[in-house]
Amino acid sequence: MYDATKIRPQQRWLHVCLITAVMVARRPDALFHAQFWAEDGTLWYRDAYQIGISAFLHPALGYLQTVSRLTAFIAVQFPLACAPTIYAIIALYFQVLPAGIWLSKRLDKNIVSWPGRIAVAYFYAVIPNSYEWNMNITNTQWHLALAAFLIIIGSPTEGVGSRLADTVIVLLSGLSGPFSIFYAPFAAWEYRRERTKQKAAILTITVICAAIQALSLLTTLCSRPLVHLDASFSTLCKILTDQILLGGLVGAHLTNIIIMNPFFGSAWAAVSLTLCAMAVTIIALKIGPPAYVKMFLFIGLLLISSLIRPASQANTWDEMAQLGNCDRYFIGPILVWFSTLIVLLGSKLFVRKMAMSLLFVSFFGIIGDFHYPIFDPTNFTSEAIGFAGAKVGTVVVFPENPLGWSMVLTKRSG
Repeated sequence: MYDATKIRPQQRWLHVCLITAVMVARRPDALFHAQFWAEDGTLWYRDAYQIGISAFLHPALGYLQTVSRLTAFIAVQFPLACAPTIYAIIALYFQVLPAGIWLSKRLDKNIVSWPGRIAVAYFYAVIPNSYEWNMNITNTQWHLALAAFLIIIGSPTEGVGSRLADTVIVLLSGLSGPFSIFYAPFAAWEYRRERTKQKAAILTITVICAAIQALSLLTTLCSRPLVHLDASFSTLCKILTDQILLGGLVGAHLTNIIIMNPFFGSAWAAVSLTLCAMAVTIIALKIGPPAYVKMFLFIGLLLISSLIRPASQANTWDEMAQLGNCDRYFIGPILVWFSTLIVLLGSKLFVRKMAMSLLFVSFFGIIGDFHYPIFDPTNFTSEAIGFAGAKVGTVVVFPENPLGWSMVLTKRSG
């Protein structure tokens, strides 16, 4: 059963369930002892609690972040102690969503090879060097963007319910980050190729969302000072090598050991590895399916944008090259790098053996980076219970992960 078109729905759902279980197993406390992460409480929950529904109109980092605002708006309808768990459940759904779409019938015509799709889907679940990517609302927009892009390049679904769901996902993604600006050209490309009502609706929504987010970015980022990135070609190669080529295969733990070696930690080694990766990627782009080429272009645009204007505390390229920083910028490129190796399995003998060797090496990264470190305890539940009984006007500071973040709430009436 190598042809994806012959796979039954029950098999697809079974894989989605297993992928969900794997994601939870990487750090069970993220779901069963949930806590806020970074802006989860500091920004999203605080705004939903203090200013209510008008928070949806407030840009953050220059653009609207609707999925984060919506999650917080749902959470404030329940006791504060339940909020992190509600966040975790919603975040897990959106984290699994791209894998579900990837394995759905939408992409059967685009990528016929079922084993290849299975390999990429499970790698997405166990991807190394991805600590901050896991089960938090703040970074859910990245999962949602990937899901929306797969819907855009996939075939139209059957049934009113499925089409409505796809439209809602694209709309929610378009209003939850700047990603619609980057996948709008692909929506136009797909509509030109296949002029259906669903493709037309998705194109219309994408263009409108892209215009809204572009306007928001232009009105907010122009007032922000430009950051000196300390950019150079050697540092770029260092970022690509440490965070993607090595970090994405052998994992952050092993990469940290490897780059301690004077040779592998040198700029010359980084440049050499980058050039080799570029060479084999060109081969993959020539022999790979159109869906792979589109994914490469989309993720490439996002990476370039992230490098030019990072919305992160790690502002310089030297800081971005450090493992553990800016994970969210490199998950997409890591997926593309792994997909490149899968595509190269269909190439000539030497290249195929090289790809097989690197795919084998990836097992060490999967094992070494499988378990995410648990969050530091913050005593959130007892603090939340105490806040419920506090007097109106009481100000409470709730410590968050990562260290140094906190949520400040002023008790309101009612």
